[in-house]
Amino acid sequence: MILGTVQLGLNYGVNNRAGKPSGEQAYKILDTAYENGIRMLDTGPMYGNSEEIIGSYLQEKGNVFIINTKLPDTVPDEQNLMDSYVEEALQTSLKRLNVDRVYCYYLHQYDQCKNHRLMELLVRARDKKQIEKIGVSIYHPEEMLYICENLKDIVDVVQIPYNIFSVTLWEEALERAKEAKIIVYARSLFLQGLAFLSPGSTFSINIGASKYISYVQELAEQRGQEIEQTCYDAVIKNPIITDVIFGVETTGQLLRNLRLEERYMTFSEGQWNGISDVMKDIPRDIVDPTTWGKYK
Repeated sequence: MILGTVQLGLNYGVNNRAGKPSGEQAYKILDTAYENGIRMLDTGPMYGNSEEIIGSYLQEKGNVFIINTKLPDTVPDEQNLMDSYVEEALQTSLKRLNVDRVYCYYLHQYDQCKNHRLMELLVRARDKKQIEKIGVSIYHPEEMLYICENLKDIVDVVQIPYNIFSVTLWEEALERAKEAKIIVYARSLFLQGLAFLSPGSTFSINIGASKYISYVQELAEQRGQEIEQTCYDAVIKNPIITDVIFGVETTGQLLRNLRLEERYMTFSEGQWNGISDVMKDIPRDIVDPTTWGKYK
């Protein structure tokens, strides 16, 4: 499991009730993660002060995490991209994080991977051992297919929003990633908390998600599980998923998530076929949180 840290720096998620944790609470979350064997953190400069919180924690506590971070959201176009851009952006993050290098350095926007000069600069940073892996954070299966076709010798890691709502959408793309030997991390396991919302809530109705949320919650009840366990089991069922990224607002949430692995339960053939049947035609707007603003 990878601990996602956007919630340490921002109020994040449609079901976020606790809000951004205090500095003391953030340290407690990181302590709990470390004590329970989590060794990788996912962060980025666009996540409020998440990088600074992690850096202060590492300096004060001395615990060692493997860090994945990202380029800024906005990158100059190819014509205006300076040779020093990646190194300067990376050094800014390294300074905040109080580390000498990061494991994976992500493009936070898919379109950035079509900036050939930017990709050259990332390869240079990897060759110089400033980063170990080049990653891209994406939203859509078509983006994975492009990466597998055009960038499989450059991109090492792809992070995707993969959850019980979207499993059927990603089938072909994940098979292609396997063939291309690309590491795949799953994020948005609970679709930013959508899985826990009441199907009758205004937001659920506005976004058109009521029947899908009802299905997931009823399936969890049939399996005698908490909703988060059914969501986890649906994601981890796919062996192409290397790791799952969890974001939490409290230590209680983190401890509950840590228990998911030991409580994993396989789906019956009928249950899995049911998921496929219900989710195969799910509208893209439901599984793409970048579109949710127009429904709020």
